[in-house]
Amino acid sequence: MDFVDYIYNNILLMDGAMGTMLQNQGAVGGKCLELLNVEHPDMVRSVHRVYRDQGSKVIQTNTFGANRIKLSKSGLDDRVWELNTAGVKIAREVMGNDGWVALSVGPTGELFEPYGSLNWDRAYSAFKEQVTIGAEAGCDVIWIETMSDLEEARTAVIAARESCDLPVVCTMTFEAGGATLMGNTPVACISTLQGVGAHAVGVNCSGGPQQLIEIIKEMRPYSKVPLVMQPNAGLPEVVEGKVVYSLTPEEMAGFIPDILEAGVRIVGGCCGTRPEHIGAMARRLGDSPGSAYMPRDDKKIITSSRRAVVLDNNWQDKATEMVVDLSALSSGTYEPEKTESDKDVLLLRFTNSPDGVDDRQMAYDLVGLIKTRLTHPVVFDGDNERLLEYILRYYPGIAGIRTVVPKYEKFYRTYNKYGSLYLF
Repeated sequence: MDFVDYIYNNILLMDGAMGTMLQNQGAVGGKCLELLNVEHPDMVRSVHRVYRDQGSKVIQTNTFGANRIKLSKSGLDDRVWELNTAGVKIAREVMGNDGWVALSVGPTGELFEPYGSLNWDRAYSAFKEQVTIGAEAGCDVIWIETMSDLEEARTAVIAARESCDLPVVCTMTFEAGGATLMGNTPVACISTLQGVGAHAVGVNCSGGPQQLIEIIKEMRPYSKVPLVMQPNAGLPEVVEGKVVYSLTPEEMAGFIPDILEAGVRIVGGCCGTRPEHIGAMARRLGDSPGSAYMPRDDKKIITSSRRAVVLDNNWQDKATEMVVDLSALSSGTYEPEKTESDKDVLLLRFTNSPDGVDDRQMAYDLVGLIKTRLTHPVVFDGDNERLLEYILRYYPGIAGIRTVVPKYEKFYRTYNKYGSLYLF
């Protein structure tokens, strides 16, 4: 059965932790574990095999840190093709045609501008390269995981969707306060990621089942795609200088009814989970296919990276306005206006597009201004269609649009691609 059809009609069990399993076999912590794909493939193969034998229908490749940016930190950026290809081949040898091989795509390890030095296009290129290699090597699914920055996760999903025709899954990791490290809320995450084309969205790591169920409950009312949950084996504790996870396989499997009731369709494990945990979960799930997935009501929603707002016909009553002079922005003389902080939405009008300025760079600068100065979800209004297309590409959320464009059908494809909401 097709992967997407399967998750809409069945509960899918995936695998558990990879890194700790490899370290238990003698891999050195802190070393690039992706090297094992070529130096000790039998170690990787044995981990895949034991998860398969315990009931996993999908296994993730040992390629979590195999994007060019991450590998460059270990001096391995010239081995992107080799490590990803080997990782997929090993997993395929184990799974054959009896399940799915998911290309594990982790974060770059860098922060996006202006908080760090990583720009959107560089991140996009790194993800596109890894996904293209994985798809050509024969993976079935692109699995973007453990993302703590919604902007990076969104970039990875766009890169995956533009690089191949495979299903794309994306999971975020959250802090104890209920938001990601970069302050992204569960509702902003589910809305944004499904908006740019992820076929399933969810949460991994972050805590044990109890903690992750609460995140899933926040996402569920806004979900249009199946939800994913990969909890740790409880909360970490330090015992005799070592980090341990206390949930036994039976205790973890005991959360299965609550996990399914919360709306999860894909379940597996993260830190501290072993094959025994996956086996216990498989027995608890049994052979029941579960009920078919039903998306929740289609809400008109726009987001920033940190906030989400459901719009109604009176949305302008909730909006504060800002006019951005693009010539002033380009010359570095623009001073942002004060906005009403008690409003839910920012209506941003851009005017006075200068001649001879790269629209891509202008859009990037405008989105950068929004990221540093504002937390409101934004509705854009302006007469530069090409500039708006780039804005929608870079904006780290679901934007609203009020622009009247001459070639509506062409522009429809653009804004629909990014999940944008057209407000007539």
